[in-house]
Amino acid sequence: MLGRMVQQRMRIRMQASLADVAASAPTPPSHRPGSMDDLEWQSELAWEVYPRRHPFASWEAVEALNAEMRAGEWGELVPEASPVAETDDGRVRGFVATIRRVPKFDLPDCPYVINVITAPEFRRQGIAAGLLGAAAAALLADGEIEIALTVDDDNPSAIALYESLGFTEIGRVPA
Repeated sequence: MLGRMVQQRMRIRMQASLADVAASAPTPPSHRPGSMDDLEWQSELAWEVYPRRHPFASWEAVEALNAEMRAGEWGELVPEASPVAETDDGRVRGFVATIRRVPKFDLPDCPYVINVITAPEFRRQGIAAGLLGAAAAALLADGEIEIALTVDDDNPSAIALYESLGFTEIGRVPA
């Protein structure tokens, strides 16, 4: 009897030139710099939109991730490269969270985008691309050259977005 082969989910590591991202991105929406004070609502939005799997398998896991972020275990948040887009009445349209370097894993030695989320009602409006462009411009002004991120291999929309901004795959790791 033949057993079913289960394909393991992978995480795709991608990297891009900041100049390419900045040049490829649309005009960013109105935004403000992010901060660690945004962590709670960002986690709630992530909980709303992400599938229930690592690192969002349980709310306890999300709280543990927040504690690690607050303790600096994931690196230093770069506020100007972590833009938050809001509506005039304060509803979050989307955000990008970028850290200076990730000390925790074997990742490229460059700023690292740890989260990109667009609220469901604002998707397909260029918000994520614009915010990534704003993050890239801020990092370029700070003297950085490249940027990296990781995306699930079963998220074709995000992969297409990143590729349109100049990101290319540099490796894969099990999810």
